[in-house]
Amino acid sequence: MAISKTAAVSKALAIQKLAQQKALAPALLPKTRWCARVVLAIASGTDLEESIAVLKAGMGQNWTPAAAFQFMSGKQALFCCGCGADDEKASLLRAQKIAQAVSDLAGSGKLSPAELQASAARAATTIAL
Repeated sequence: MAISKTAAVSKALAIQKLAQQKALAPALLPKTRWCARVVLAIASGTDLEESIAVLKAGMGQNWTPAAAFQFMSGKQALFCCGCGADDEKASLLRAQKIAQAVSDLAGSGKLSPAELQASAARAATTIAL
């Protein structure tokens, strides 16, 4: 079966986008660290205010825990996790997996802060690295 020209172009664009995301990963590592810290704080129920303050200081006042989860659930964050120092890769990857699990659970719906915390805590108990 022949691949249509449109499908071939779409595949080429997808490959190009992945290459761009991989190339940007080292530059986005600080953002990944800040977002991961928020995800892990929410999942554990500790240091939440401090992690949010650090996120806002680094990314701007409009950044919220939901935005941190949204970023961490994507492929860009996954690529960034691989750029971290050896001693931090496991925690970054854990945060990415927690965020992805919460995203999968929420779908396109919006979770309240309490639902976000409960979902993250539940996901954290099932994710082992």
